[in-house]
Amino acid sequence: MWVQPAARVLHLEGLSHSRSTEQGLKTHQVRNLEQLKQQWPHTLDTEQPPAGHPWLLAADRQLLGRPLLLLLQPTTEAITTCRQQGYRMLALGESPQADVVSLPLGWRDRRDLERWLLEQLPQGGPQVLLVGSLEGAAGELAIRLQHLRPE
Repeated sequence: MWVQPAARVLHLEGLSHSRSTEQGLKTHQVRNLEQLKQQWPHTLDTEQPPAGHPWLLAADRQLLGRPLLLLLQPTTEAITTCRQQGYRMLALGESPQADVVSLPLGWRDRRDLERWLLEQLPQGGPQVLLVGSLEGAAGELAIRLQHLRPE
């Protein structure tokens, strides 16, 4: 999986069906929301990320509250070792494993990737561990991230 933080999705609410919850398919929306709240109140209260939480961390509940690894050299061996130790990972560069999110380093302006990563890893958020040698493009990015977020 490749992430493109500059991409934006435009959702045109109500374009395929009206915005009105009084008619059509939208009539189910109100009822279904109430059923969801009744059936899963504890889960929604305790496991749902708060509004405004970085989407990457919110999208994978396994990342919530757990140390996150940024793999500087995402090799199969490094991924296996980190997985055995219970970490979740982001790969700086192409990952050899399909289930590890790959962050491409070949962008025209690497500051875009840096800015996006900082948005996804809020201050006071999960601990971030850098794994790998601080060489090459991934190492340069990791050093900049360390300067910007020493914690």
